Amino acid sequence: MDKIKVIIADDSDFVRDGMRIILEVDEEFEVIGCARNGREAIEIAKESTPDIFLMDIQMPEMDGIEATKYIVENNLSSTIISPSSISSNPAIILKVVVLPQPEGPKNEKDSP
Repeated sequence: MDKIKVIIADDSDFVRDGMRIILEVDEEFEVIGCARNGREAIEIAKESTPDIFLMDIQMPEMDGIEATKYIVENNLSSTIISPSSISSNPAIILKVVVLPQPEGPKNEKDSP
Protein backbone atom coordinates (compact mmCIF):
# COMPACT_ATOMS: atom_id res chain seq x y z
CA MET A 1 0.00 0.00 0.00
CA ASP A 2 1.28 3.48 -0.89
CA LYS A 3 2.08 5.81 1.95
CA ILE A 4 -0.01 8.94 2.49
CA LYS A 5 2.18 11.85 1.38
CA VAL A 6 2.01 14.89 3.68
CA ILE A 7 3.27 18.48 3.53
CA ILE A 8 3.44 20.32 6.85
CA ALA A 9 3.18 24.12 6.73
CA ASP A 10 3.65 26.06 9.96
CA ASP A 11 5.81 29.04 10.88
CA SER A 12 6.76 27.42 14.21
CA ASP A 13 9.81 25.13 14.07
CA PHE A 14 8.51 23.41 17.20
CA VAL A 15 5.12 22.60 15.64
CA ARG A 16 6.60 21.51 12.27
CA ASP A 17 9.15 19.25 13.91
CA GLY A 18 6.59 17.83 16.34
CA MET A 19 4.12 16.96 13.59
CA ARG A 20 6.88 15.49 11.45
CA ILE A 21 8.12 13.26 14.29
CA ILE A 22 4.60 12.05 15.08
CA LEU A 23 3.84 11.24 11.45
CA GLU A 24 7.18 9.56 10.75
CA VAL A 25 6.52 7.04 13.52
CA ASP A 26 3.44 5.82 11.64
CA GLU A 27 4.34 3.69 8.61
CA GLU A 28 1.23 4.86 6.73
CA PHE A 29 2.60 8.42 6.34
CA GLU A 30 5.49 9.97 4.47
CA VAL A 31 6.34 13.61 5.16
CA ILE A 32 7.45 14.89 1.76
CA GLY A 33 8.15 18.42 2.91
CA CYS A 34 7.96 21.03 5.63
CA ALA A 35 7.32 24.70 4.94
CA ARG A 36 7.53 27.90 7.03
CA ASN A 37 4.77 29.64 5.08
CA GLY A 38 2.16 29.09 2.41
CA ARG A 39 4.46 30.11 -0.43
CA GLU A 40 6.99 27.42 0.51
CA ALA A 41 4.19 24.84 0.85
CA ILE A 42 2.99 25.60 -2.68
CA GLU A 43 6.50 25.27 -4.10
CA ILE A 44 6.92 21.87 -2.43
CA ALA A 45 3.52 20.77 -3.77
CA LYS A 46 4.48 21.77 -7.31
CA GLU A 47 7.51 19.45 -7.12
CA SER A 48 5.65 16.49 -5.61
CA THR A 49 2.06 15.38 -5.30
CA PRO A 50 0.87 15.53 -1.68
CA ASP A 51 -2.19 13.67 -0.49
CA ILE A 52 -2.64 15.91 2.55
CA PHE A 53 -1.53 19.36 3.70
CA LEU A 54 -1.33 20.15 7.40
CA MET A 55 -1.63 23.93 7.08
CA ASP A 56 -1.36 26.59 9.76
CA ILE A 57 -3.66 29.57 9.23
CA GLN A 58 -1.50 32.47 10.41
CA MET A 59 1.95 32.49 8.77
CA PRO A 60 4.22 35.19 7.35
CA GLU A 61 4.60 35.93 3.60
CA MET A 62 1.54 33.89 2.58
CA ASP A 63 -0.96 32.71 5.17
CA GLY A 64 -2.71 29.35 5.17
CA ILE A 65 -5.93 30.79 3.77
CA GLU A 66 -4.27 32.28 0.68
CA ALA A 67 -2.17 29.14 0.19
CA THR A 68 -5.28 26.96 0.49
CA LYS A 69 -7.07 29.08 -2.11
CA TYR A 70 -4.15 28.65 -4.53
CA ILE A 71 -3.88 24.92 -3.83
CA VAL A 72 -7.61 24.38 -4.48
CA GLU A 73 -7.68 26.54 -7.62
CA ASN A 74 -4.66 24.71 -9.05
CA ASN A 75 -5.62 21.18 -7.96
CA LEU A 76 -2.39 20.61 -6.03
CA SER A 77 -4.10 18.49 -3.37
CA SER A 78 -7.55 17.29 -2.45
CA THR A 79 -7.19 17.44 1.34
CA ILE A 80 -6.08 20.35 3.50
CA ILE A 81 -6.27 20.17 7.27
CA SER A 82 -5.71 23.21 9.49
CA PRO A 83 -4.91 21.94 12.97
CA SER A 84 -4.32 25.48 14.27
CA SER A 85 -6.91 27.35 16.26
CA ILE A 86 -9.05 29.82 14.35
CA SER A 87 -8.57 33.36 15.53
CA SER A 88 -11.44 35.58 16.56
CA ASN A 89 -10.00 38.16 14.16
CA PRO A 90 -12.89 39.04 11.77
CA ALA A 91 -10.53 39.46 8.80
CA ILE A 92 -9.33 35.86 9.15
CA ILE A 93 -12.86 34.52 9.55
CA LEU A 94 -13.94 36.44 6.43
CA LYS A 95 -11.07 34.92 4.43
CA VAL A 96 -12.19 31.43 5.46
CA VAL A 97 -15.74 32.10 4.34
CA VAL A 98 -14.76 33.27 0.83
CA LEU A 99 -12.60 30.28 -0.14
CA PRO A 100 -13.63 28.92 -3.54
CA GLN A 101 -15.88 25.88 -3.62
CA PRO A 102 -15.15 22.98 -5.97
CA GLU A 103 -17.32 23.15 -9.08
CA GLY A 104 -20.06 20.58 -9.28
CA PRO A 105 -22.54 19.73 -11.99
CA LYS A 106 -24.40 22.77 -13.36
CA ASN A 107 -27.76 20.95 -13.39
CA GLU A 108 -29.19 17.46 -13.01
CA LYS A 109 -28.43 16.55 -16.65
CA ASP A 110 -24.70 17.07 -15.96
CA SER A 111 -24.60 14.87 -12.86
CA PRO A 112 -23.35 11.28 -13.17
